[in-house]
Amino acid sequence: MGKLNGKIALVTGGNSGIGLATAQAFQAEGAQVIITGRNAETLAAAVQESGNAFTSLPQRGHRAARPAGRSQRGAVR
Repeated sequence: MGKLNGKIALVTGGNSGIGLATAQAFQAEGAQVIITGRNAETLAAAVQESGNAFTSLPQRGHRAARPAGRSQRGAVR
């Protein structure tokens, strides 16, 4: 039995890099893993690579962060 049997892990950015490695490690320890990511293609690839062991939650209506501009300067102070 793994340390995470019976646990659910939600890993943001689980479609690549450190997030994917974390999701794989949690799954290896017995957790049910749910991953999210901004890129639908790499998200689907990560689920497929896991042998469908991961569940994915696509981000709907994602807006990229933008630097503070003139309209936001008052909010930054």
